Amino acid sequence: MNSLIQLLEAFAGCGEAAAVYKGQSFNHANNLFAEIFEREQAEFEGLPILDVCHEESIEMIRDFMHRRAIEDHGVPINYSSTFITSKREKIELNVIAIKLKQADENVLLIVRNL
Repeated sequence: MNSLIQLLEAFAGCGEAAAVYKGQSFNHANNLFAEIFEREQAEFEGLPILDVCHEESIEMIRDFMHRRAIEDHGVPINYSSTFITSKREKIELNVIAIKLKQADENVLLIVRNL
């Protein structure tokens, strides 16, 4: 897991907000990712992904997570979705999601404001 934290910090060094998840919960997030959601980095350890999804995007995100888990190669890698901050404010983000096969099947998320 230490290598994933190093990867996330390397993305932060390049100005990219990134996090990793496995299953349906986050494992880690870099500080830029946490700032977008108005949370502390530590809050993302074990946080269910759907807890940061806006209600209008929950079904799509749930579908994408399931399809990634079963290795459906048709699931989009790059998409836009609606999320919520810790203050329940709606935010629109562009998401890049990449399954890391050599990192215990974790999924890397890179997000950017639209």
